Amino acid sequence: MLRWPPRAACPACLSMSYSWVDVGGSAVVFSWCVVHRTNLPALASLTPYVVLAAQLDSHPHIKFLGNLDGPREGLSIGAPLVVTFNPISPQISLPWWRLS
Repeated sequence: MLRWPPRAACPACLSMSYSWVDVGGSAVVFSWCVVHRTNLPALASLTPYVVLAAQLDSHPHIKFLGNLDGPREGLSIGAPLVVTFNPISPQISLPWWRLS
């Protein structure tokens, strides 16, 4: 069983034992919204931008949040996606999704 969201202990059995599993990078759009205004100065130049919930193909019970990387044309519920990672620092990369 996959533990999502990631946490130290399994919510079912409280086990601290875990390992990372590659879940692949393909998904479909589960839901999305367009952000037109933000109170975060770092994101102001990106408005309007799309935040979406991606339903992983390999594990449909997992919904992963991220931004849309690219134009909105063709964006709809069920549209196929592929993940990319946007480095924001040497230690942190954020998931962004492209329509495929």
